[in-house]
Amino acid sequence: MSLDFAQKLIASKIEAVYGTDSAPVGANAIATRNLSVTALEVDKLERNLDTGNLGNQGSANVNKRTKHTFEVELAGAGGAGDVPGYGVLMRACGFSEIITAATDVVYSPVSSGYESVSEYFDLDGILHSLLGGRGNVKFNINSGEYPFMNFDMTGLYVPPADGNIVGADFSAFKAPEEVNNTNTITASFFGLSVIMKSLNVDMANVIKYRNLVGQEAVRLSNRKPSGQIVIEAPTLAQKDFFAEAVGNTTGGLIVTHGSAAGKIIQLEAPKVEIDAPTYSEDEGITMMTIGFRPLNVTTDDDVKLTIK
Repeated sequence: MSLDFAQKLIASKIEAVYGTDSAPVGANAIATRNLSVTALEVDKLERNLDTGNLGNQGSANVNKRTKHTFEVELAGAGGAGDVPGYGVLMRACGFSEIITAATDVVYSPVSSGYESVSEYFDLDGILHSLLGGRGNVKFNINSGEYPFMNFDMTGLYVPPADGNIVGADFSAFKAPEEVNNTNTITASFFGLSVIMKSLNVDMANVIKYRNLVGQEAVRLSNRKPSGQIVIEAPTLAQKDFFAEAVGNTTGGLIVTHGSAAGKIIQLEAPKVEIDAPTYSEDEGITMMTIGFRPLNVTTDDDVKLTIK
């Protein structure tokens, strides 16, 4: 019998104890797109003996792990203070989750106490799992598109088994709104209200599988966030980004998207340093592309996502 590749589904749930199966079910389903799974990734361990002969001597597959890569739409949660369906993924990517009832949910990066997920991948009745899952997230807010996030998750390998994720519930994933002049309320960079074409922010978490005597784990050991914004080039009187780059000055970034409460997402980096700006053309308009790196103002406040 052939397996239908379209019948694929991910479910993800926070682990109470690292690497201990939290048994996600349909209520923990994730609304993904462009889902790609490396069901088994290994390293090769070879003996490399001196035998006086040419040819392979055989090897062992070691350091078994699993990787899930997918996109998730970046949208509000339906009501101010409601937790979005992708909140579990943010927590597994090194963010804390602070809920203020009837107001907002704030995701800020942490430098310790990292959480992890158990994640099930159902491929038409074959269940692949990863445990102790941690990963990286990239944010994409591009004009004319729905905002979305890229997630790359790595976890400990579990042998596949027959099974299904039953009763998938995607109700915590709300329909996004197109990035445009109507729905995107604020786009500010270095204090200037900009005409923005695109914004991309990569948290660049350093994720490493580690297998030593006494411990097998996926570790989040660092983050080096970076990003790029593409805007209509301002006049020098409005903002001289070349002077900002040469002077190594810093400024803030804030983009607020969503037409009403329950639909609003806000991505901000209060202190960023920038690369040399470059020019390009878009429909006869001079554009400016600026790379940047978020910095901490105090502690763990380099990037923040607010759902409200």
